[in-house]
Amino acid sequence: MIPDRIGEIYVRADSGFYDSDFTDYLEQKGLRYTIVVKLYPWNQMELVGLKYREIGRGISVGEMRYSGIGWQAPRRIVVIRELEREDKGRKKQPALFELIGYSYKVIVTNIDMEEMKPEEVWRLW
Repeated sequence: MIPDRIGEIYVRADSGFYDSDFTDYLEQKGLRYTIVVKLYPWNQMELVGLKYREIGRGISVGEMRYSGIGWQAPRRIVVIRELEREDKGRKKQPALFELIGYSYKVIVTNIDMEEMKPEEVWRLW
């Protein structure tokens, strides 16, 4: 039902869709996606040693390859780390999780690094 003139489709989803079956389906259909990752203590540990690159205003980006339970292959994970400000009560949106001094947003995607830098994936989401 999608018109022929539409060349590319990007799927953007929240953490409720962070599931291997869903990402496998999107990949089989040839769709690009960005899905927020719901984090638990066991996968938060993956972020501890990650290298970040400052992009300005207290925001840094990093990325890694990660293979979740039941995944056929590792996928690209984009991590946005934001320095906590003193006025915590004025945040527009709550963070998915917080480590001391930072809040994080983590996104799984099948968009290649050559196609989009981590910050571009984040802006797409």
